[in-house]
Amino acid sequence: EPGFVIWENADYAAILSNEPYMDGHTLVVPKHNYHNDVFELSDEVYFGLMAAVKEVGKLLKGVFKPDRLLVWVRGYEVAHVHVHLIPSHMDVDLVSAQAHKAEEGELKEVWEKIRRG
Repeated sequence: EPGFVIWENADYAAILSNEPYMDGHTLVVPKHNYHNDVFELSDEVYFGLMAAVKEVGKLLKGVFKPDRLLVWVRGYEVAHVHVHLIPSHMDVDLVSAQAHKAEEGELKEVWEKIRRG
């Protein structure tokens, strides 16, 4: 069951990562279970996913004001395709950054910040 949903439509949802690298680290996922290789998706699902990523990215950029928004598809940890969106600031080295297991209260604070806009 997903935790903190920040955006959804009929086919895709965006949820806060429970192991974030930065505040606002979000996973965009299809609501239907697809394998974990994004390049094996049909064009319809792939482009729908990327449209959802773009919409959620605009939301995150508006709230967190990052210098850049990292788009990352790893495909290792879960057998369900998903895209990471990570707000990034020039003074933070995400290459050497470590994700951490977020407490529910921490995720709720970020979720509320996004809902307030």
